Amino acid sequence: VTPQNTDYELEETNPYISHIFRPEGSLITFNDIRIPEDLILKADAIERMNCSIRFICLCDVLMSLYYFDINLILGSILFIVSINGYISTLNYKKSYLACYLGYQYLQVLVRFLNALYVISYYADTSSVIFITNGTNGSANGASNNTLTKINTFDLFAFDNMFINIIFLIAMFLLQGFIAYNVQKYYRLLPTNEDRERIKI
Repeated sequence: VTPQNTDYELEETNPYISHIFRPEGSLITFNDIRIPEDLILKADAIERMNCSIRFICLCDVLMSLYYFDINLILGSILFIVSINGYISTLNYKKSYLACYLGYQYLQVLVRFLNALYVISYYADTSSVIFITNGTNGSANGASNNTLTKINTFDLFAFDNMFINIIFLIAMFLLQGFIAYNVQKYYRLLPTNEDRERIKI
């Protein structure tokens, strides 16, 4: 396709041209297809994003296997949603990708709330217990008092407060970046109106 003297090469599976009827044994060249320039740019952008979005979805499928260890029902739901995301990149199904995009928004919200909770946890000193250990370490009866900090429950990835906060904020930002790219890909997928604008 060469709108305004710019060459574009699109795969046959591209959702903007895959619906075009090809009689058995006939070839349709791009010169036979009239595609508005805005749709050509979207079709080209989809092909450039395919690999990265599929990689994100496959990583999500692998991560959902981890959730099976936590809870079978939660793992099953997340696995199905992640598979939906991957299938949507193969079949270019907006409905499947909408489900996956909703899951991504939920992940962003959970990451944000988790980071907020950890920050408030560390800011609240009542959630930390300090106990005094009294030991007699010498023969003359002098006592050695030390303060030991004990967290009421083990929730964090690291023992260092700052590393935990930075880690969770980074996870939130990374999840936001992933959701942004999935949303961008979702908006590039053709609608029925877009397909009707493409003529042979």
